[in-house]
Amino acid sequence: MKYTQSRLQSIIFRTKNVLSPSFFLLLLLFLVVDIDDPNTQSIISTTLLLMFGIPALLTLWLVFFNSGKSRIDEYFVELTDREFRYGHLAGLDIIPWSEFKTYAIHGWFSKTITVYGAKKNIYFELRRFNKAQQTAIIKALDERVNQTP
Repeated sequence: MKYTQSRLQSIIFRTKNVLSPSFFLLLLLFLVVDIDDPNTQSIISTTLLLMFGIPALLTLWLVFFNSGKSRIDEYFVELTDREFRYGHLAGLDIIPWSEFKTYAIHGWFSKTITVYGAKKNIYFELRRFNKAQQTAIIKALDERVNQTP
Protein backbone atom coordinates (compact mmCIF):
# COMPACT_ATOMS: atom_id res chain seq x y z
CA MET A 1 0.00 0.00 0.00
CA LYS A 2 1.27 3.46 -0.89
CA TYR A 3 0.45 6.60 1.10
CA THR A 4 1.26 9.82 -0.73
CA GLN A 5 1.23 13.34 0.62
CA SER A 6 -1.45 15.39 -1.10
CA ARG A 7 -0.79 18.81 -2.61
CA LEU A 8 -2.76 20.54 0.17
CA GLN A 9 -0.84 18.59 2.84
CA SER A 10 2.39 19.64 1.18
CA ILE A 11 1.48 23.33 1.23
CA ILE A 12 0.33 23.18 4.86
CA PHE A 13 3.43 21.26 5.94
CA ARG A 14 5.78 23.65 4.14
CA THR A 15 4.01 26.65 5.63
CA LYS A 16 4.29 25.27 9.15
CA ASN A 17 7.88 24.09 8.83
CA VAL A 18 9.37 26.94 6.82
CA LEU A 19 7.38 30.07 7.48
CA SER A 20 6.67 29.66 11.20
CA PRO A 21 10.34 29.39 12.29
CA SER A 22 11.27 32.06 9.74
CA PHE A 23 8.89 34.60 11.27
CA PHE A 24 10.50 34.05 14.66
CA LEU A 25 14.00 34.52 13.22
CA LEU A 26 12.89 37.60 11.31
CA LEU A 27 11.39 39.13 14.45
CA LEU A 28 14.62 38.42 16.30
CA LEU A 29 16.59 40.03 13.48
CA PHE A 30 14.49 43.22 13.64
CA LEU A 31 14.86 43.43 17.41
CA VAL A 32 18.64 43.05 17.33
CA VAL A 33 19.77 45.14 14.37
CA ASP A 34 19.59 48.82 13.38
CA ILE A 35 17.13 48.93 10.48
CA ASP A 36 18.25 52.38 9.23
CA ASP A 37 21.81 51.25 8.47
CA PRO A 38 22.34 50.51 4.70
CA ASN A 39 24.48 47.44 5.45
CA THR A 40 21.77 46.09 7.69
CA GLN A 41 19.14 46.65 4.99
CA SER A 42 21.24 44.53 2.61
CA ILE A 43 21.50 41.77 5.22
CA ILE A 44 17.76 41.90 5.84
CA SER A 45 16.89 41.70 2.13
CA THR A 46 19.25 38.74 1.66
CA THR A 47 17.81 37.04 4.74
CA LEU A 48 14.27 37.57 3.47
CA LEU A 49 15.18 36.09 0.10
CA LEU A 50 16.75 33.01 1.66
CA MET A 51 14.04 32.48 4.28
CA PHE A 52 10.97 33.14 2.14
CA GLY A 53 11.89 33.48 -1.53
CA ILE A 54 13.54 30.13 -2.16
CA PRO A 55 10.99 28.03 -0.23
CA ALA A 56 8.15 29.98 -1.90
CA LEU A 57 9.60 29.35 -5.37
CA LEU A 58 9.98 25.64 -4.65
CA THR A 59 6.42 25.43 -3.38
CA LEU A 60 5.07 27.33 -6.39
CA TRP A 61 7.00 25.06 -8.76
CA LEU A 62 5.57 21.99 -7.06
CA VAL A 63 2.03 23.42 -7.15
CA PHE A 64 2.01 24.53 -10.79
CA PHE A 65 4.49 22.33 -12.63
CA ASN A 66 4.67 19.06 -10.71
CA SER A 67 1.77 17.30 -12.40
CA GLY A 68 0.86 14.75 -15.03
CA LYS A 69 2.88 11.65 -15.87
CA SER A 70 6.16 13.23 -14.79
CA ARG A 71 4.78 14.18 -11.34
CA ILE A 72 7.19 13.63 -8.48
CA ASP A 73 5.69 12.27 -5.27
CA GLU A 74 7.03 14.80 -2.80
CA TYR A 75 6.67 12.47 0.19
CA PHE A 76 5.30 8.96 0.38
CA VAL A 77 5.37 5.80 2.44
CA GLU A 78 5.01 2.51 0.62
CA LEU A 79 4.60 -0.80 2.37
CA THR A 80 5.19 -3.68 -0.02
CA ASP A 81 5.45 -7.41 0.62
CA ARG A 82 9.25 -7.11 0.65
CA GLU A 83 10.10 -3.69 2.13
CA PHE A 84 9.26 -0.40 3.83
CA ARG A 85 9.89 2.53 1.49
CA TYR A 86 9.97 6.22 2.37
CA GLY A 87 10.23 8.58 -0.56
CA HIS A 88 11.13 12.25 -0.32
CA LEU A 89 12.42 14.96 -2.62
CA ALA A 90 16.02 14.03 -1.81
CA GLY A 91 15.60 10.35 -2.63
CA LEU A 92 14.27 7.02 -1.43
CA ASP A 93 15.00 5.18 1.82
CA ILE A 94 14.31 1.45 2.01
CA ILE A 95 14.32 -1.12 4.80
CA PRO A 96 13.62 -4.70 3.71
CA TRP A 97 11.18 -6.46 6.04
CA SER A 98 13.86 -9.08 6.68
CA GLU A 99 15.92 -6.30 8.33
CA PHE A 100 12.99 -4.59 10.08
CA LYS A 101 13.24 -4.52 13.88
CA THR A 102 10.58 -2.16 15.24
CA TYR A 103 9.38 1.41 15.12
CA ALA A 104 8.84 4.23 17.61
CA ILE A 105 6.91 7.48 17.68
CA HIS A 106 8.63 10.44 19.33
CA GLY A 107 7.32 13.84 20.38
CA TRP A 108 3.90 15.13 21.24
CA PHE A 109 3.35 18.13 18.95
CA SER A 110 5.50 17.27 15.98
CA LYS A 111 5.34 13.50 16.04
CA THR A 112 8.30 11.85 14.40
CA ILE A 113 8.26 8.18 13.55
CA THR A 114 11.46 6.16 13.40
CA VAL A 115 11.50 2.83 11.61
CA TYR A 116 14.43 0.77 12.89
CA GLY A 117 16.25 -1.61 10.62
CA ALA A 118 19.28 -3.84 11.09
CA LYS A 119 21.52 -1.62 8.95
CA LYS A 120 19.81 1.78 9.01
CA ASN A 121 16.88 3.72 10.41
CA ILE A 122 14.31 5.86 8.62
CA TYR A 123 12.62 8.77 10.33
CA PHE A 124 9.99 11.23 9.17
CA GLU A 125 7.28 13.47 10.56
CA LEU A 126 3.88 11.82 10.73
CA ARG A 127 2.09 15.10 10.07
CA ARG A 128 3.30 14.96 6.48
CA PHE A 129 0.31 12.67 6.00
CA ASN A 130 -3.36 13.03 6.91
CA LYS A 131 -4.87 11.32 9.97
CA ALA A 132 -6.27 8.36 8.02
CA GLN A 133 -2.87 7.75 6.39
CA GLN A 134 -1.09 8.09 9.74
CA THR A 135 -3.42 5.53 11.30
CA ALA A 136 -2.96 3.11 8.40
CA ILE A 137 0.85 3.44 8.48
CA ILE A 138 0.97 2.84 12.24
CA LYS A 139 -1.43 -0.12 11.95
CA ALA A 140 0.69 -1.71 9.21
CA LEU A 141 3.88 -1.24 11.26
CA ASP A 142 2.16 -2.70 14.33
CA GLU A 143 1.27 -5.78 12.30
CA ARG A 144 4.90 -6.12 11.20
CA VAL A 145 6.14 -5.77 14.78
CA ASN A 146 3.80 -8.58 15.83
CA GLN A 147 5.13 -10.77 13.00
CA THR A 148 8.78 -10.12 13.86
CA PRO A 149 10.27 -12.98 15.94
